[in-house]
Amino acid sequence: MYKIMDAAPGKRASREAKLLRTALEMFHHTTGLQMVIEAEEVTDNAGHRADALVHLETLGIDRRFVVRVKSQLNQATLGMTVHHLERFPQKGLIVTDYVNPKMAEQLRAMDMPLLDVAGNAYLNEPPVYVYIKGNNPIEKPHRKRPTRAFQPTGLKVLFALLSYPNLETLPYRDIAKAADVALGTVGWVITDLKELGYLVDMGKRGRRLINKEKLIERWVTTYPELLRPKLVLGRYKAVDSDW
Repeated sequence: MYKIMDAAPGKRASREAKLLRTALEMFHHTTGLQMVIEAEEVTDNAGHRADALVHLETLGIDRRFVVRVKSQLNQATLGMTVHHLERFPQKGLIVTDYVNPKMAEQLRAMDMPLLDVAGNAYLNEPPVYVYIKGNNPIEKPHRKRPTRAFQPTGLKVLFALLSYPNLETLPYRDIAKAADVALGTVGWVITDLKELGYLVDMGKRGRRLINKEKLIERWVTTYPELLRPKLVLGRYKAVDSDW
């Protein structure tokens, strides 16, 4: 059983809903099959949340899929996304803007259904079998300049905020000390988080982080490329492998 949740506010929720609808329309256009959105943002009895619940009914089959919408899916987020969906009792479905042929093959090997807005898809629900790969994006995604919150020093602040509960409620000076960054860094990170829908400022009631799970996913995606290389002092090998 699933409980229907109110869609999360903010631009991020709107982008995910638009991406899902576009991918479903493209799936219908390329295959003639139609999936219908039954709910946006649902949670099961164990408290696991999904971005949507979709329904496919055709050729004698009647299936529902829990959906994870993941913009710009990559190797850093693929495993986490699959793991998230595997926690649900019903089959999962990954929806993204574009899946390259290599990743499409990985998902097929995992038997993980997928759709993207370019028309690539994988679905194995006998007697229905769909496997489309190699379609290029209609428009190549424009790589936006990362916000300052996801630059190296901003990632340090995010790590501190995610590691210490309620740190966001403290004065900027305390946050800067916990993250070991300059005081000025905290201000623009907080501003970016509010604009991106990860933090709400309730005035006298203080600040509160929201959408933490998705914020963690984004941090995990960005960390290996931008912050980790700056933290590595060197690589070493022990003479004795049992050392």
